[in-house]
Amino acid sequence: MDVYRVGRGWKSRFDLLESYTMTYESIITKLMWILAQTKKDDEVRRLFYQMVNYDLIG
Repeated sequence: MDVYRVGRGWKSRFDLLESYTMTYESIITKLMWILAQTKKDDEVRRLFYQMVNYDLIG
């Protein structure tokens, strides 16, 4: 999201999770698992950026 001006604007205005090199399937699966565990924003963010089987490279 840091490459283009629009992406930087969205990233600065909203508290978005950046998926980097993750596939859509891994993003959805990881978020389903995380949201079953907790609903706290800081905990969701921490778990999302925790690497599982090299899914997040960036």
